[in-house]
Amino acid sequence: MAPADVEPQKIELVLAQLESLPPLAPVVTRILALTESSKSNTRQIVDLIGSDPSLTVRVLSLLSRAEHAVRPEALSLENAVGMLGFNAIRQATLASKVMEVFGTGPAKERRESGFDRGEFWKHCLGVACGSRRIALRVQSKIDPEEAFVLHDIGKIALDTVMPKSFARIVRKADAARADVADVERSILGIDHTIVGRHLGERWNLPQPLIDCLWLHHQPPDGLPASIAAGKYVQIVNLADTLVREQRIGYSGNHRFTVSSRELAGQIGLSEPDRIAIIESLVDEIEARAAWIGAEEITSREVYLRALMQTTEELSAANIALTEQNRLLERRAEYFAALGWLNHAVSPKASCRDVCGAAAEAMRRALAVEATLVFVTAHDGRWVEIGFSNGKSRTDVLERPPGSPDETPDTDAAAQLAKAGTWIAPPGRTFAGLTDRYRGQLGTGDIWLLPLIRERKWVGGAMFAASADAVGALRAEAAQIEALSAAVGLAIAQAQIRGVALAMSDELAQINRRLAAAQDELVRARALQTVVAMAAGAAHELNNPLAVISGRAQILRGRAQDEETKRTLEMIAKQAQACSNIVTDLMEFANPRPPSPEAIDLRQFLDSLAKELGDAGLLDAACLSVELPSDTPKVRFDREQLQGVFRELLRNSIDATEASSRRLTIKAGGDLAEENLVIEVIDNGRGMTAEVLANALDPFYSHRPAGRGRGLGLARAQRWLQQNGGAMRIQSRPTEGTTVELRVPTVTRPSA
Repeated sequence: MAPADVEPQKIELVLAQLESLPPLAPVVTRILALTESSKSNTRQIVDLIGSDPSLTVRVLSLLSRAEHAVRPEALSLENAVGMLGFNAIRQATLASKVMEVFGTGPAKERRESGFDRGEFWKHCLGVACGSRRIALRVQSKIDPEEAFVLHDIGKIALDTVMPKSFARIVRKADAARADVADVERSILGIDHTIVGRHLGERWNLPQPLIDCLWLHHQPPDGLPASIAAGKYVQIVNLADTLVREQRIGYSGNHRFTVSSRELAGQIGLSEPDRIAIIESLVDEIEARAAWIGAEEITSREVYLRALMQTTEELSAANIALTEQNRLLERRAEYFAALGWLNHAVSPKASCRDVCGAAAEAMRRALAVEATLVFVTAHDGRWVEIGFSNGKSRTDVLERPPGSPDETPDTDAAAQLAKAGTWIAPPGRTFAGLTDRYRGQLGTGDIWLLPLIRERKWVGGAMFAASADAVGALRAEAAQIEALSAAVGLAIAQAQIRGVALAMSDELAQINRRLAAAQDELVRARALQTVVAMAAGAAHELNNPLAVISGRAQILRGRAQDEETKRTLEMIAKQAQACSNIVTDLMEFANPRPPSPEAIDLRQFLDSLAKELGDAGLLDAACLSVELPSDTPKVRFDREQLQGVFRELLRNSIDATEASSRRLTIKAGGDLAEENLVIEVIDNGRGMTAEVLANALDPFYSHRPAGRGRGLGLARAQRWLQQNGGAMRIQSRPTEGTTVELRVPTVTRPSA
């Protein structure tokens, strides 16, 4: 049957080419018809044979064989027909004329296709002789001479009409030691049995012959019950198997699904009879060699040829077995390397560790001196490397800006894998790595093996080897593909773990920032509430305080006694004090917009220290200013920056004892945020956790009542926020306080 995926048109095309073969000579049909009955007219048969010169020569050559012991003067067609019998005449006629159709020359002719027709006809003759002997032994009703069948005629037909295609079939069947019929179906869609049946029907051959041409490869239990010549087919099937087992001739079928011993038992042939047929088969072939025009065939030649064929098959099998063992050993080395890789790579291994383990695994599998495995990090800035020459080590290189990416084009890598070559020269893309590790990889040219994961490039492996060694490795494409996929998977998993860890760290950082932002948001909302309340209170208090102050001053001018004047003056002063508080509240609620400018911090702090010293608030010896020489200028509103430092220094002065007071101002750059970090450090009392938590809240003061409004640090923070800065306080009781300010520099882009 044809394969399911073969188009019917293709089968019809193959069968149509058989029409180019000439028809069977008319003499064949007439002789076959006359010889069907033993009562036929002998004279008619003699006349038919005599009308065909080539057939006359063939029949007379049969009669001249030693087995008939006919004197030369007695050679005649009449004697030939009488002594050989009708069945022998039938088979001689059929063989002679069929061979003429296919233009067969000498018995040992070998076509360009590699199909040895001489050995093919020898196989057919062996099957004919075997069929005759088997029919005699099983006491079949089939006439022994009728058992001769050109059962494999479909093969020689295909070799004649389509020699190139049949050459492919023969080469493939011989190389794979397969059944030629299976190969025929895979290439042509049909096999020689279908072709043989088609020819038999075209030539009007007897139905038993057609059935044998069609079904001679079917085992006895596989024959349809409707086949009348079933016993005939079974005998030919057994003969074909027996002849192939003895390596007589060439059939193209190298596969034995059922042995001749088993087939013999199925048709009732005893084992001694099967052995006897085998022992007599070679002599039988020699006696009937004239049937195929090969009178020179001798039993010695058949034995030697069979022995030589057996020796050749054993030699080929030994070579194939040796190669198979080598391939199995290489596969075992690949499996061992994969096992070593799985054992060496822990679930928490980094990408660099995986590269180191992969380098050793690939060195073992590829059987090279040293191997380098590299992967470009996901950010594209780093190349992670694993190297092994028996001892593994890892490295990481930073790619210089503008250098070519150490990653080949993904499509090119995929094409390399698709082509099955897998190994190629690294090219100019990897010149940096090649130059750096050339002396460590060993002798030979440098080669690249791409590491592919799901048809995507994940890395590469480099090694040094000769062109011959690489040629041998390319024959192991399937193993290299599996190794590449395993290493690619390990690298991809390590990269995923690395990205997951980085994302976890980033998520934790985001959570910390979110928590801080939530605290800042709560603080900002509370501050807005306080600001709104302060603005409202200031607005409501301003007018009453103005009235109180004005009335007190008027009454003071009218008062006569001093006590009343002093009282009214105190009222006016307190009203003014309240008005000052209202002014502070108004400024806290609605500070003026900043006017930032570039400020030299050292000059600014020196001026502020002198101002505080002149006012008697700070001894210059107590203050230490530590600024690097390259401290950048800050961008800030000068008046508001003065307010910030006044509040901080005033708090530090209040928190420290004059006798042991030490105040320090330090500065350092924050390159990541383009800010200047300024620390104001004192050695004062420090703050409790409760005080520290509320230090920046408006109206909160830990001082005794009446000594402050609790707006100093809150107001300083407002000024910092307005100018793009920030404040953070660290303090513990008895350990002093550090206030960290982040102030924008002039290099920071304005918002």
